[in-house]
Amino acid sequence: MSVGPEDRFPDRKHRYHSGLAGITGLTTPPVNANDPRMRYDQFRAAWASAQRSARLRPMGLEPRETLDQRSLSRTYAVGFEGPRAEPFHVGAQVSWDWDALLTARSATNEEDMLTELFGRSTTGRGRKMTPPSVRVDVAFRASLEWGKSVVLPSQDAWEGWCLQTVDELHGLWTAPLNKKRKARAEPLVTCWAGEPTAQVEVQADGRLLLSSLELLAWRFVEFPPTRDGHDAEGLPEPERALTTLLERVGKGLDVWTAALAQLAPRRRGPVH
Repeated sequence: MSVGPEDRFPDRKHRYHSGLAGITGLTTPPVNANDPRMRYDQFRAAWASAQRSARLRPMGLEPRETLDQRSLSRTYAVGFEGPRAEPFHVGAQVSWDWDALLTARSATNEEDMLTELFGRSTTGRGRKMTPPSVRVDVAFRASLEWGKSVVLPSQDAWEGWCLQTVDELHGLWTAPLNKKRKARAEPLVTCWAGEPTAQVEVQADGRLLLSSLELLAWRFVEFPPTRDGHDAEGLPEPERALTTLLERVGKGLDVWTAALAQLAPRRRGPVH
């Protein structure tokens, strides 16, 4: 009877995975529904379920997952299509990192992790730790269709457009994901949204033409830590928070598309 590599090394089949396009590095066995610890695969499964609930239209067949061999940080990235807004192609790139510390925290409970970091004599039951969290980065983007161009507005018009776009997107993006949770006593920055930036091409006749636009934002998604078999109170399951976040990505794409329509030429026909 022949013995293959997977028989001699039973965990090897879980170590490298090439079934999904763009995956590099290590993967783990299937998700164990009875395991209370929030590991990478559990979080990724919650993300996939939230993405289906939010009904976003992904770009491409599969998300891109990579592993940094130096930091052992995993990166998950996926693109979503936005509404049609001629002459712009509209979309959003969403990504998040699962770093080595999250992997270590999910391998055991919080008390054991504190013991590993500080030793038994200084750990103490009263020591507080912030809940585990993953930062989700979003880039709302727009590029011009082939052969189309849009003249950069005047300084006053551009400033007014930026202020209006920022107000609408900031209000949508920075609202709490969990309205029932009590605010912390210490000030922590949990979300951020920037201002629109543009790439501009300078023509020989002195005209400034928009080439592409982008607005960046991010926010943290927290999930319950494992503390001696008990979950932290006041934190929702991550799937609920992720669904709310991804629904806001969809609404953000609508707001972004409506704002871009104000930059599009008013007249019909080819854009010059």
